[in-house]
Amino acid sequence: MSEVFPPELTDRIIGCIDPCERKTLCLCSLVSRKWLPASRHALFQYILINKATTFDLLVTRVLHSESARPWLAVVRMLIIVESSSEIWYSPSEGHAITSKCTRGTDDVARTKTVSAACRLFLYQFSGYLPELSRLYLSGINWQLYATPHSSEPLLLSQFPALRSLTLINCRLPSLHFLRRALVALPRLRNLLLSLVTWPRPGPLHTMKPVHACPLTRPELQSLRIGPHFSQAPMSSTPRVSSNGFLPWLSGTLSRHSLLFLDVGEIWAVEDATDFLDFVELVSPNLMQLTIPVMHEAPLASLRRLEELYIKMYRATSWAALCAQLRKLQCPLVRLKIGPVPSSEYMEWAPMRDTETGFDEPDFEGLDGVLINLQTLKEVTIVVSVPETYEDTGVLVSSVESRLSKLHQHGVQLGVILDRHHKRPSEYRMVDLQ
Repeated sequence: MSEVFPPELTDRIIGCIDPCERKTLCLCSLVSRKWLPASRHALFQYILINKATTFDLLVTRVLHSESARPWLAVVRMLIIVESSSEIWYSPSEGHAITSKCTRGTDDVARTKTVSAACRLFLYQFSGYLPELSRLYLSGINWQLYATPHSSEPLLLSQFPALRSLTLINCRLPSLHFLRRALVALPRLRNLLLSLVTWPRPGPLHTMKPVHACPLTRPELQSLRIGPHFSQAPMSSTPRVSSNGFLPWLSGTLSRHSLLFLDVGEIWAVEDATDFLDFVELVSPNLMQLTIPVMHEAPLASLRRLEELYIKMYRATSWAALCAQLRKLQCPLVRLKIGPVPSSEYMEWAPMRDTETGFDEPDFEGLDGVLINLQTLKEVTIVVSVPETYEDTGVLVSSVESRLSKLHQHGVQLGVILDRHHKRPSEYRMVDLQ
C-alpha cells in the first residue's frame, strides 16, 4: 500500500486523525515502516497521564530511550489527571484529604500517585518539551506532601512555549507557589482556574502591589475563574474569594493585556470587592466579558467590549438588568443573557427564591434599552428547560415578538436551551466537582 500511495498523501491522511484517537493511531503505526513516523508524530502531539503506571512507562520507555526521546519535541498538549480518588477539603481537620479510592488498599498506601507523578514530571521532563503549548492539571494535590522547594514552580520556565494553563480541582501549597509558577512562564496567555484552593495567605502577602513598580509577568490575554475559587471549605452554599490572587494580578502586565475575562461562574461572592476592582481595572481593554448580574458591575467603564455574557444566577428583575445595560458605552456586537428559567422549568423544579422568569412581562423592557446600542448585531437568551422539553420553535418566536424593535432592526435573535436532567435539589456536592 505504501507503494501505491506516496508518503506525502499517507502523512496527510494520518495528520487528519484526531490525536485523541489513540487506538487508531497505534494501528496506523503498525501498517508499515513508512507509516510509523507520521503515526508517532500524531501520537506524541497529545499525552494523557491519569495513572502512576502511565508516568512510569513514559519515563522508562520514552525519556530514557535514545530512539524515542526525540519525539518529546513534538508534544503540544499535556493532560495530568488524578482520577483515582476524590479530593475535598475537610472542615474539621483543616486540610485536604482523600477518599473513595478506586484502586486496592495496597495501592492507597503507596506514595506513587498521579499527584506525585506530576511533581516528578516537572523535574524529569524539564527541557525536553520545547513545543508544549497547553498544560491541563486536574485533581493534583500538593498539600498531601511536604512543602515543595521554593524553586519548584520555577521549573515551568523550562517549558518556554507554554501558552495555556488550566488548573481544575487542584490544592496548591500557597499563593506564593502559584505566583512564582505564573511569573516563570514567559509566553503564558491563557489561564483557567476552577476549584483551586490554597491556605489563606498572611497580611503581608495580601497587600495590594504598588503600581509604580515595574510590571512583571504574566501577560495574560484570557482569564477564566470558575466556582469555589477560595481557601474556605466547600459547603452547601459555595463561597468565593480571590484570596489575594486578583490584587496581585492587578500589579502585573495582565492589567493592560487582558482581552477576555470570564468570572461568570462566581455567583456567591464572599469578597466582591476584589472582583469588582479587578474588572474595573482591566475593563478599558476588554473585548469579551462574562460576568454575573451585580448592581456594582462597572459596565460604564467598558470601552472596547464587543461580546458580553451576563449570567443570571442571582434573583433579580428585568428592570434591574435594563438599568445595568443602560450604562453600556461600548461597541457591543453580541449579547448573551441567561440562564433564565422557562415556565416549564419552574413547574418542573419550583424555586425557593423568586427568580427572573422568561415569561415575565418586564422582559419586553430589554427591547427599548438594546435598540439604542447601534452596533448590536446578535442577542441570545439562554433558557433553562427540563431535559424532556420538546423544542418546537415557540421560544424563538416568543423572543422575536417580544423584542420586536430589535427584530425589525435586523438584529439576530436566538435561544439556547440549557437542558437539565436533575432538579437543583437533587444535586450533591460531588456533582459540582
